[in-house]
Amino acid sequence: MELLGELYAAFRLDAPLKLDKLAKAMADGELVEARKQAHSIKGAAATVGALASRQLAERLEKGVNNLPAQESEALRAELVIELQVAFAAMDKAVEAANK
Repeated sequence: MELLGELYAAFRLDAPLKLDKLAKAMADGELVEARKQAHSIKGAAATVGALASRQLAERLEKGVNNLPAQESEALRAELVIELQVAFAAMDKAVEAANK
């Protein structure tokens, strides 16, 4: 479980940075960068088993070019919330394993 805890910790540190880059790219209209960040979040979320976050990141990755900006922003906001849920679940799993 130690390795999984380290993986979770790395995800918790990296995901917010990627979310910030995603938000900036979307705000600046840099759609290639936005897709890149969404893709990266999708892969990292899949690696740690955060499947709902992975699905949202995938929807954003695929839709950032085609959706109205307001819908893309709503997806990004939903992803932020879902990642918080995933972080809480990871914390519980690590805590339970350490008992």
